[in-house]
Amino acid sequence: MNCSELRQKVYLFYYGEITQAELTDIYNHLGECSHCKEEKELIAQILKKLENGFVDEPAPETIKEKLFGKLHLL
Repeated sequence: MNCSELRQKVYLFYYGEITQAELTDIYNHLGECSHCKEEKELIAQILKKLENGFVDEPAPETIKEKLFGKLHLL
């Protein structure tokens, strides 16, 4: 699995909608790619906030930096 393939499956991963083989591929890739591992962790934080409702706390700087960086690409 490469980074692009992982990005296409990351939400399916969180919602348990992937096969065991895909799960193995994802964990293997995350073990080798620190960028994807960091991105997965950020997505996990966002999804957790969405599931639990928002609370009044500031977003971590890393999330702000990534968000603003991606907005500049648009």
